[in-house]
Parts: sequence; structure tokens; C-alpha cells
Amino acid sequence: MGSLGGQRGSGFTWGSERLYGFTWGSERLYGFTWGSERLYGFTWGSERLYGFTWGSERLWVHLGVREALWVHLGCRWCRSLSQDYSSALRESLASARRHPLASASTLAALSAAASCAASVPGADSFEAASVEAAASLLLLSPGTRSPGAERHVQRLLRRREHGRLRYRHLGLIAVVYEAPHGTGTGLYAGQCRYLRPRWREAPGRLLDVGFWGCWWVLRYRLRDCDVNEDEFLALPPRLRRMEPEQLRSEHNERLFMAKYEPVVMEDASLWQ
Repeated sequence: MGSLGGQRGSGFTWGSERLYGFTWGSERLYGFTWGSERLYGFTWGSERLYGFTWGSERLWVHLGVREALWVHLGCRWCRSLSQDYSSALRESLASARRHPLASASTLAALSAAASCAASVPGADSFEAASVEAAASLLLLSPGTRSPGAERHVQRLLRRREHGRLRYRHLGLIAVVYEAPHGTGTGLYAGQCRYLRPRWREAPGRLLDVGFWGCWWVLRYRLRDCDVNEDEFLALPPRLRRMEPEQLRSEHNERLFMAKYEPVVMEDASLWQ
């Protein structure tokens, strides 16, 4: 305890902080250092006044006694939280230096997961893709359209018209499935939670899966959409489906180009 003019001063340590307090007239003044900031507080009348320097600015806050206590506790909590995060970051960096291969694999997996999550298609993209698929099929004549592709696209359009399409974002992927009733239905079967579809019926209600910016079921259905499989039903079973090793495209191309070559006939072949 010491005196300076009409002031009485004392200092003591509170945890890792240095706290000073002295009386100035009828006011009680406290000051202590918290990290790189200088904090002051004193009672002025019925209010508790806190002021601290943050960078090049000095801030003052008028609070009651209870509010000042909560501010102090909040500052201590923020400081503890920042220390926990900084220590966790230092430990992670040290572990990465000790195990560089595992750290690189983990970082690559996290980057791939973040890229997949960022490229998950939305509900609007599915609606646009289904409408675009219907427009592509309309450009083909009915005799050359794929029946499977047409049935799938028509099913999507009917469910969309009745409001029975549901979209769910699952983090890395998105799914579109069929609901038994439209939105806003007033039927008892649509309101009773005991009549909702069971989980075992989910595979039959699943319509599409969105991943990496594409709807894969719709893309698979539209592959070779200009080939009508029903046209080959009249062929023998061994000719309805050909494996890649059965195709002789190079040999057929050579025979096709050979017909444009000039015919060379020798004298011996003329008299045969």
C-alpha cells in the first residue's frame, strides 16, 4: 500500500493478470493489463465505468455493477476460448510435421468433401434438367425415341405437376424422391403420421441422386435416348444385344472404303 498526493494505491496479481487499485477522491479506480489491451474500471456515482485501449482507440462503456460483472466474465471466456483454439492449432501443425503423408491424405479428403458439398445441385437445377430432357425428347420422332427414357421423363413431369417431388440436401449428395401426396393436401392419409411411407419403401420412391453438379439417374436414362429398343424385338435373341468384342467396326470400314478403289484385272483373269 502506498500514497501519492491525495491518492492511495495498492497492487496485486489476479491469476496471470496484474491488477492495480487506488482511491481518487471518492472514486475507486482499478486498472489491469489483459493481453495487449489496457483495461481501466472505476465506480462513478451509481455506474461502473470501464474503459480500455484497443489498437489506437480508447473505448468507454457505462454499465451497472451486474452488467460489468457479466462483461468481465465474457471477456475471460473469450480469452479462454481463443487460447484453446490456438493450442489446438499448434498441436495440429506439430502432428502434420510428424506425419506428413497422413496429413496430406486427410487434407485431400477434406478438400474433396468440401468440393463435393459445394457442387451439390439444387432443386431448381433438377427442375431445369427435367424440362430440358423433355424438350430434347420432343425433337425426336416417336418412332426413334427410347421408351424407357420417355417413361422416366413423363413420370418426373407428372410428379412435378402434382407437387409430389421432394428435394433433400444430405451434405455431399442431394436426392429427389416421390411423395405420396402433394403439398397442402387436406386428406386424412396425407395428415396422419401413422400412414406415412415406411423407410423400407424409400428405394422405390427415389427418383434421382445429385452429385458433383449432375443428376445421375436422369443422365443415365437419357443416354441413347434416340434409339428405340422396341425396334429390335423382332430380331433373334442372339442379335438383340451385341457385346463390344462382337463389333467389327474396323473391318467394316475397310470393306466400305475398298469399294471406292479401282478394279485391277489381269489378262489371265479375263479368260477365266
